[in-house]
Amino acid sequence: IEYNTTANGDQLQIYGRAGNGHIYSKVYYPGGGWGDWVNQGGTITGTVSLVQYGSQLQIFGRGTDGGTYQKVYTPGNGWTGWNNLAGNIVSDPVAIEYNTTANGDQLQIYGRAGNGHIYSKVYYPGGGWGDWVNQGGTITGTVSLLQYGSQLQIFGRGTDGGTYQKVYTPGNGWTGWNNLAGNITSDPIAVEYDTNASGQQLEIYGRAGNGHTYAKVYTPGNGWSSWNNLGGNLT
Repeated sequence: IEYNTTANGDQLQIYGRAGNGHIYSKVYYPGGGWGDWVNQGGTITGTVSLVQYGSQLQIFGRGTDGGTYQKVYTPGNGWTGWNNLAGNIVSDPVAIEYNTTANGDQLQIYGRAGNGHIYSKVYYPGGGWGDWVNQGGTITGTVSLLQYGSQLQIFGRGTDGGTYQKVYTPGNGWTGWNNLAGNITSDPIAVEYDTNASGQQLEIYGRAGNGHTYAKVYTPGNGWSSWNNLGGNLT
Protein backbone atom coordinates (compact mmCIF):
# COMPACT_ATOMS: atom_id res chain seq x y z
CA ILE A 1 0.00 0.00 0.00
CA GLU A 2 1.09 3.60 -0.56
CA TYR A 3 0.70 5.34 2.80
CA ASN A 4 0.54 9.13 2.50
CA THR A 5 2.05 10.77 5.57
CA THR A 6 2.68 14.43 6.39
CA ALA A 7 5.88 13.93 8.36
CA ASN A 8 7.58 11.17 6.33
CA GLY A 9 6.30 11.63 2.78
CA ASP A 10 4.61 8.92 0.74
CA GLN A 11 5.75 5.56 2.09
CA LEU A 12 5.48 2.20 0.36
CA GLN A 13 4.53 -0.56 2.82
CA ILE A 14 4.32 -4.36 2.42
CA TYR A 15 2.48 -6.77 4.73
CA GLY A 16 2.54 -10.55 4.82
CA ARG A 17 1.69 -13.46 7.11
CA ALA A 18 4.33 -15.78 8.56
CA GLY A 19 3.76 -19.46 9.36
CA ASN A 20 3.01 -18.67 13.02
CA GLY A 21 0.12 -16.37 12.04
CA HIS A 22 2.03 -13.18 12.80
CA ILE A 23 1.85 -10.31 10.33
CA TYR A 24 5.14 -8.76 9.23
CA SER A 25 5.58 -5.35 7.62
CA LYS A 26 8.37 -3.67 5.68
CA VAL A 27 8.47 0.06 4.90
CA TYR A 28 10.17 2.03 2.14
CA TYR A 29 11.09 5.53 3.34
CA PRO A 30 11.60 8.19 0.62
CA GLY A 31 15.28 9.08 0.60
CA GLY A 32 16.08 6.37 3.15
CA GLY A 33 15.33 3.08 1.40
CA TRP A 34 13.78 -0.06 2.88
CA GLY A 35 13.58 -0.65 6.63
CA ASP A 36 13.71 -4.05 8.36
CA TRP A 37 10.83 -6.50 8.57
CA VAL A 38 8.76 -5.71 11.68
CA ASN A 39 6.63 -8.27 13.55
CA GLN A 40 3.09 -6.89 13.99
CA GLY A 41 1.91 -9.94 15.94
CA GLY A 42 -1.56 -11.41 15.58
CA THR A 43 -2.86 -14.92 14.92
CA ILE A 44 -4.17 -14.41 11.41
CA THR A 45 -5.24 -16.81 8.66
CA GLY A 46 -5.28 -15.92 4.99
CA THR A 47 -4.43 -12.52 3.56
CA VAL A 48 -4.82 -9.16 5.30
CA SER A 49 -6.59 -6.12 3.86
CA LEU A 50 -5.00 -2.67 4.17
CA VAL A 51 -6.63 0.74 3.99
CA GLN A 52 -5.59 4.30 4.74
CA TYR A 53 -8.35 6.00 6.71
CA GLY A 54 -7.60 9.68 7.13
CA SER A 55 -4.09 9.82 8.56
CA GLN A 56 -4.35 6.29 9.96
CA LEU A 57 -3.14 3.03 8.43
CA GLN A 58 -5.42 0.11 9.28
CA ILE A 59 -4.94 -3.65 8.88
CA PHE A 60 -7.78 -6.19 8.87
CA GLY A 61 -7.36 -9.96 9.06
CA ARG A 62 -9.34 -13.09 9.91
CA GLY A 63 -8.42 -14.86 13.12
CA THR A 64 -8.35 -18.61 13.64
CA ASP A 65 -11.71 -18.25 15.46
CA GLY A 66 -13.36 -16.69 12.36
CA GLY A 67 -13.44 -13.25 13.94
CA THR A 68 -12.19 -10.18 12.09
CA TYR A 69 -9.28 -8.40 13.76
CA GLN A 70 -8.11 -4.81 13.30
CA LYS A 71 -4.78 -3.13 14.03
CA VAL A 72 -4.40 0.65 13.65
CA TYR A 73 -1.40 2.92 13.20
CA THR A 74 -1.95 6.58 14.18
CA PRO A 75 0.84 9.11 13.56
CA GLY A 76 2.26 10.26 16.89
CA ASN A 77 0.73 7.33 18.79
CA GLY A 78 2.05 4.27 16.93
CA TRP A 79 0.30 0.91 16.63
CA THR A 80 -2.59 -0.39 18.70
CA GLY A 81 -2.90 -4.06 19.57
CA TRP A 82 -5.19 -6.33 17.57
CA ASN A 83 -8.85 -5.39 18.15
CA ASN A 84 -11.50 -8.13 17.82
CA LEU A 85 -14.42 -6.90 15.70
CA ALA A 86 -16.22 -10.25 16.15
CA GLY A 87 -18.17 -11.87 13.30
CA ASN A 88 -17.64 -15.34 11.87
CA ILE A 89 -16.29 -15.34 8.32
CA VAL A 90 -14.48 -17.98 6.28
CA SER A 91 -12.99 -15.66 3.62
CA ASP A 92 -10.37 -12.97 3.93
CA PRO A 93 -11.94 -9.67 5.03
CA VAL A 94 -11.87 -6.81 2.53
CA ALA A 95 -11.87 -3.20 3.77
CA ILE A 96 -12.66 0.02 1.93
CA GLU A 97 -12.98 3.70 2.76
CA TYR A 98 -16.35 4.83 1.42
CA ASN A 99 -16.64 8.58 0.92
CA THR A 100 -20.20 9.77 1.51
CA THR A 101 -21.66 13.26 1.53
CA ALA A 102 -24.27 12.68 4.23
CA ASN A 103 -22.34 10.43 6.64
CA GLY A 104 -18.70 11.39 6.18
CA ASP A 105 -15.93 8.97 5.28
CA GLN A 106 -17.01 5.53 6.43
CA LEU A 107 -14.77 2.51 6.90
CA GLN A 108 -16.46 -0.69 5.72
CA ILE A 109 -15.47 -4.36 5.94
CA TYR A 110 -16.91 -7.28 3.97
CA GLY A 111 -16.45 -11.03 4.43
CA ARG A 112 -18.10 -14.31 3.43
CA ALA A 113 -19.70 -16.61 5.98
CA GLY A 114 -19.81 -20.41 5.69
CA ASN A 115 -23.31 -20.30 4.14
CA GLY A 116 -22.07 -18.13 1.24
CA HIS A 117 -23.70 -14.97 2.53
CA ILE A 118 -21.67 -11.76 2.55
CA TYR A 119 -21.57 -9.81 5.81
CA SER A 120 -20.63 -6.16 6.20
CA LYS A 121 -19.61 -4.00 9.13
CA VAL A 122 -19.46 -0.19 9.01
CA TYR A 123 -17.51 2.34 11.05
CA TYR A 124 -19.42 5.63 11.30
CA PRO A 125 -17.35 8.75 12.09
CA GLY A 126 -18.33 9.87 15.58
CA GLY A 127 -20.53 6.80 16.07
CA GLY A 128 -18.14 3.83 16.10
CA TRP A 129 -18.70 0.38 14.62
CA GLY A 130 -22.15 -0.88 13.72
CA ASP A 131 -23.28 -4.50 13.86
CA TRP A 132 -22.47 -7.10 11.22
CA VAL A 133 -25.17 -6.99 8.50
CA ASN A 134 -26.15 -9.94 6.31
CA GLN A 135 -25.99 -8.89 2.62
CA GLY A 136 -27.15 -12.29 1.37
CA GLY A 137 -25.75 -13.93 -1.74
CA THR A 138 -24.34 -17.38 -2.48
CA ILE A 139 -20.74 -16.43 -3.01
CA THR A 140 -17.50 -18.41 -3.09
CA GLY A 141 -14.08 -16.95 -2.38
CA THR A 142 -13.39 -13.31 -1.56
CA VAL A 143 -15.36 -10.31 -2.81
CA SER A 144 -13.99 -7.24 -4.60
CA LEU A 145 -15.12 -3.77 -3.47
CA LEU A 146 -15.21 -0.52 -5.37
CA GLN A 147 -16.57 3.00 -4.93
CA TYR A 148 -17.97 4.10 -8.27
CA GLY A 149 -19.08 7.70 -8.11
CA SER A 150 -21.33 7.87 -5.05
CA GLN A 151 -22.12 4.15 -5.21
CA LEU A 152 -20.48 1.29 -3.31
CA GLN A 153 -20.32 -1.88 -5.38
CA ILE A 154 -19.56 -5.49 -4.41
CA PHE A 155 -18.52 -8.21 -6.85
CA GLY A 156 -18.28 -11.92 -6.06
CA ARG A 157 -18.18 -15.30 -7.79
CA GLY A 158 -21.26 -17.49 -7.42
CA THR A 159 -21.29 -21.25 -7.01
CA ASP A 160 -22.26 -21.47 -10.71
CA GLY A 161 -19.12 -19.58 -11.79
CA GLY A 162 -21.07 -16.45 -12.64
CA THR A 163 -20.02 -13.03 -11.38
CA TYR A 164 -22.54 -11.29 -9.17
CA GLN A 165 -22.87 -7.60 -8.36
CA LYS A 166 -24.61 -5.80 -5.49
CA VAL A 167 -24.84 -1.98 -5.47
CA TYR A 168 -25.49 0.56 -2.74
CA THR A 169 -26.79 3.95 -3.93
CA PRO A 170 -27.27 6.76 -1.39
CA GLY A 171 -30.96 7.48 -0.97
CA ASN A 172 -32.00 4.16 -2.52
CA GLY A 173 -30.12 1.58 -0.47
CA TRP A 174 -28.93 -1.82 -1.67
CA THR A 175 -29.99 -3.68 -4.79
CA GLY A 176 -30.26 -7.45 -4.84
CA TRP A 177 -27.47 -9.55 -6.32
CA ASN A 178 -27.28 -9.00 -10.10
CA ASN A 179 -25.99 -11.89 -12.24
CA LEU A 180 -23.39 -10.60 -14.72
CA ALA A 181 -22.96 -14.12 -16.17
CA GLY A 182 -19.56 -15.45 -17.20
CA ASN A 183 -17.82 -18.59 -15.95
CA ILE A 184 -14.72 -17.85 -13.90
CA THR A 185 -12.83 -19.97 -11.41
CA SER A 186 -10.97 -17.15 -9.64
CA ASP A 187 -12.27 -14.32 -7.50
CA PRO A 188 -13.34 -11.37 -9.68
CA ILE A 189 -11.34 -8.13 -9.43
CA ALA A 190 -13.05 -4.80 -10.13
CA VAL A 191 -11.39 -1.52 -11.03
CA GLU A 192 -12.52 1.95 -12.11
CA TYR A 193 -10.84 3.09 -15.31
CA ASP A 194 -10.91 6.82 -16.09
CA THR A 195 -11.04 7.50 -19.83
CA ASN A 196 -11.35 10.79 -21.70
CA ALA A 197 -13.56 9.47 -24.49
CA SER A 198 -15.89 7.12 -22.60
CA GLY A 199 -16.00 8.55 -19.09
CA GLN A 200 -15.37 6.47 -16.00
CA GLN A 201 -15.62 2.81 -16.94
CA LEU A 202 -16.09 -0.02 -14.47
CA GLU A 203 -14.09 -3.12 -15.38
CA ILE A 204 -14.10 -6.68 -13.97
CA TYR A 205 -11.44 -9.34 -14.52
CA GLY A 206 -11.42 -13.06 -13.72
CA ARG A 207 -9.66 -16.29 -14.68
CA ALA A 208 -11.55 -19.12 -16.41
CA GLY A 209 -10.85 -22.84 -16.04
CA ASN A 210 -8.71 -22.86 -19.19
CA GLY A 211 -6.34 -20.26 -17.71
CA HIS A 212 -7.61 -17.44 -19.91
CA THR A 213 -8.42 -14.07 -18.37
CA TYR A 214 -11.82 -12.60 -19.15
CA ALA A 215 -12.91 -8.96 -18.85
CA LYS A 216 -16.29 -7.26 -18.71
CA VAL A 217 -16.68 -3.48 -19.03
CA TYR A 218 -19.39 -1.07 -17.91
CA THR A 219 -19.45 2.15 -19.94
CA PRO A 220 -21.69 5.05 -18.82
CA GLY A 221 -24.63 5.35 -21.19
CA ASN A 222 -24.02 1.93 -22.76
CA GLY A 223 -24.15 -0.50 -19.86
CA TRP A 224 -22.23 -3.77 -19.59
CA SER A 225 -20.31 -5.38 -22.45
CA SER A 226 -20.08 -9.11 -23.06
CA TRP A 227 -17.22 -11.03 -21.46
CA ASN A 228 -14.06 -10.55 -23.55
CA ASN A 229 -11.40 -13.30 -23.69
CA LEU A 230 -7.95 -11.72 -23.10
CA GLY A 231 -6.11 -15.02 -23.46
CA GLY A 232 -3.20 -16.02 -21.25
CA ASN A 233 -2.45 -19.18 -19.27
CA LEU A 234 -2.86 -18.30 -15.59
CA THR A 235 -3.25 -20.52 -12.56
